[in-house]
Amino acid sequence: MKKVDMARRVLVKFVLSIFLLLSSGIVLAQADNNPQAMLKQLTAATIDQIKAYKTAHPKDVKVPFSVIYNIVDKELLPHVAKEKMLQSILARQCSYSSATQKCEPIKVAMIPKAQWQDLQQQFIYLLVNMYASALSEADKYEITFKRTRQKIVAIPGAEISIDSQVQMPQSDPISLTYQLIYQSDQWLVYDFSVNGSISIVESLRAQFAPVIQQKGIGGLIQMLKTHNENFTKRQDANS
Repeated sequence: MKKVDMARRVLVKFVLSIFLLLSSGIVLAQADNNPQAMLKQLTAATIDQIKAYKTAHPKDVKVPFSVIYNIVDKELLPHVAKEKMLQSILARQCSYSSATQKCEPIKVAMIPKAQWQDLQQQFIYLLVNMYASALSEADKYEITFKRTRQKIVAIPGAEISIDSQVQMPQSDPISLTYQLIYQSDQWLVYDFSVNGSISIVESLRAQFAPVIQQKGIGGLIQMLKTHNENFTKRQDANS
């Protein structure tokens, strides 16, 4: 899972940018239908909780991963279009069939319900781990958002791109473009790209492809379980 670890490092930049929206100085209104306003509110809630923990535990060198994990699970994850993200990753994937001796296209609708639920669970766990890994350094970054030229239309299925720039200490700035979709009366992040290159969805699609081709959805679930279990063990060991 070295490639997934690489994806995590890229996603770290994405998460850090979200959690530093408060430093952008942008005045936003109509949070109910403005994606930038939504992200700003999300930032405020998350940063406040992290600051509150540090104030209550001044002797802690760092915020425990378990605390950050719970914050991410509560504050960030509800604002990610998890199912759309996973469906996009599975798009154009195929799995080898011994019956036809061909790589048959994966059809999400044909995945057994129990298996789909297992896959979603492991994928969400992967996302939370990736997000949580970023927060310990969140106070060292600054971000500037570019005002979108797209018309913001808060109707089901509407999509929008938001460009931003993240400045890290002793490093060149990073350009991040977020892809959001309006679902269930809110804007949800479902993808992003770094410096105009490959997106996280495309990256994970490419990384999952060999496993799906050789071992199918069941093999992908097992691979994610193993990776997530090993990640948890490493975090427990560092606690």
